[in-house]
Amino acid sequence: MSRPRTPRSGRTPAAWTAAPAKPVVVEASPASPASPATTTVPPVSPAAPAAAEAAAPASPAAPAAAGAAPSAAQGKPKKPKSISPFAARMVANASGIDVTNPKPNKVFQDDASLGITERYFHHIAEDKNQVIMTISFKLKMPPQARHVSETRLVDLLKLAQSKHFRLSSYVDYDTQVGHTFSKTADQLPLLYRFVPTRDPAVWRRVFDEELNAHFDVHDMRFPLWRVAIVGVPELAGAGIPLSPADIEADAPGTSFDILFSFHHCIGDGLSMLAYARSFLAECTAANINAESLHLDQVQVSQTPPPLLDNYIHSSIFSAIPTGFGLWLQSARKKNMHKFKHLLPDISKPLPALPPPASYPTNTFSSGSVVPATGPAVPEISKPSTPLIVQVPQTPSPAPEIAPVAEIAPAVGPAAGTPISVSPEPAAAPAAPAPAAHDLLQEHIKRTFNPYLATQVRFHTFDAAYVGDLLKSTKANGTTVAALLIVNALSSCRATFAPIAEQRKKHLPRHQGWVATTALRHLIPGSKLLYGADKQTDFATMIFGGYSGSISEPRITIDGKSEFWDRCRRVRKTIGSAAFTSMRRNKLFNWVYRHQSLYKALYKMVDLGQMSHGYSCEVANLGAWDYPAAAPNAPASDDRARLEWFGGTLNCSFEGSRALFTLGVITLGSEMSVTIAYDRNVISEELADDFSRIFKESMDKVRANGAGKIKLSDLTGVKA
Repeated sequence: MSRPRTPRSGRTPAAWTAAPAKPVVVEASPASPASPATTTVPPVSPAAPAAAEAAAPASPAAPAAAGAAPSAAQGKPKKPKSISPFAARMVANASGIDVTNPKPNKVFQDDASLGITERYFHHIAEDKNQVIMTISFKLKMPPQARHVSETRLVDLLKLAQSKHFRLSSYVDYDTQVGHTFSKTADQLPLLYRFVPTRDPAVWRRVFDEELNAHFDVHDMRFPLWRVAIVGVPELAGAGIPLSPADIEADAPGTSFDILFSFHHCIGDGLSMLAYARSFLAECTAANINAESLHLDQVQVSQTPPPLLDNYIHSSIFSAIPTGFGLWLQSARKKNMHKFKHLLPDISKPLPALPPPASYPTNTFSSGSVVPATGPAVPEISKPSTPLIVQVPQTPSPAPEIAPVAEIAPAVGPAAGTPISVSPEPAAAPAAPAPAAHDLLQEHIKRTFNPYLATQVRFHTFDAAYVGDLLKSTKANGTTVAALLIVNALSSCRATFAPIAEQRKKHLPRHQGWVATTALRHLIPGSKLLYGADKQTDFATMIFGGYSGSISEPRITIDGKSEFWDRCRRVRKTIGSAAFTSMRRNKLFNWVYRHQSLYKALYKMVDLGQMSHGYSCEVANLGAWDYPAAAPNAPASDDRARLEWFGGTLNCSFEGSRALFTLGVITLGSEMSVTIAYDRNVISEELADDFSRIFKESMDKVRANGAGKIKLSDLTGVKA
């Protein structure tokens, strides 16, 4: 599986499009058995609402070809085991949720409300950067496809959108409650843009734009997620016909890049993957070739995702120990900002980034990053570019947009004066809907950000590479997740070593790390705690907020440290800290239920002091079966080929915890690691050094196998 890619920097949002998807004609029939989104879930009383979204019916399109290869997840389903009463009690004590018999304890009366953490993300101050997640895929049409078009891709996006309540809804800014736009998929507004290009590097620029562009949380005409499609100009509109020879020869139009971006207030990292799985399940030749997909007959999910906050039972007796531990950790300021004295003095305000002259190239087959020179990437986005979005034929009533007198870019004034925006008057009830172009002029101005504070580097590792890492970690009693954390810590230290030597400053021997965790095993009705296959458990297909985090503020990392010993240490911390994550979630729930205390702490806590306090954060989505056909799938497989993937979250928001954030996704034994950093804190040169050292160290670990190896042998830093 070899697909040249490009890690490096990019620019700003282009023409977002959301056109009405044309309904497409097909007989209503069951979905492909390869679709993980349509797994039948056994009914569990308190889980009925939760399972409803995950088990939403598939598109009413023709069945997949008989030769479609089912994913490994559709093999024999695991038989759920029984959970020991002791283990269930431990989980219940830590989380406040009785997993064997969850009982509601509502903090929010409306089930469509955002959760406690999500509410914070939703109401981030307008002069602060939002928390945005972006995932990118390179797709190729299946051999049976006879046509490809922007219009059909929009239809498929809407089919997947309709299965998820949060993606089919707007969030009222004042009440923070979600409301669906419509009953059927054809009326859903889809915020997307098509970027026509023949330059294979442009997707990279679009990724940076998407990861940095804000959402207008006041505008209730659009959902808080968007799509960017990057392909040849012929894909636009009605598209082009295809033949088997075209697909075999990789003719223009047979493949394209598609990027999904989400505001973190509507879902977590696994939610991002859940939507991608829903969409890829619809990308079959039957759906691509169908005359119509009958979107007007596809029902939109009206069932909100379950709120864990409404099932947590907490008390002051459980809150005090956890709260004291958190206070103790945050009070130890010396454990944070270990490299602050070595950071470059980056002048502010930052200028807008110029188009890069060249890009590196990634391939899954070698797992390497090879410099490649190419032409300068053309401007594809400007502040004046209209955001073209579908205007439903019968739009639902939406409140008037709050007036905004002046909107400045998110980071520094640099490239020009702020954009003046005049408030739109409320439309007269009888007036026809305005043209999409005019409707969204203000929207694009609100979201445009030319400064691209978060930048990324990509690394990809093929199945053979990942297989070697798995063998070595298993032999040493640790995991790939722990390996990535230790390698990132070691690489961070090595990145700053030359600066410490030059400035005659000390090089820290202790660092801190953060890793994200998932709390989906607590969703009522989920069988994950009983050993159910995560590929088929409905809890992994729900779009909502179920993430937590674990951290270790102080771990010794120096040249004398043995690599595998440090990995075992991190693995042990991950195992024990899982309960800590649940306890913290329960603590926040208790505090929120006491509003006077919550408001006092909200004013008191300064997240800015904690920003970039640790060396690395690893946002690991885990290992999953291929959600589409592999690039080398047999010709009988009628699903789209997934040729490349990668994603992460931005790290320029207040409270972003690390200098370097690693987004890790493993699909079909192939792993993508996306390194993100804030260029207000980390210079381009430091980012290049970290990315290079990280990759070189990974290669050395792989070559060394399971044998012992000192960190000094990985990075060359002896001290």
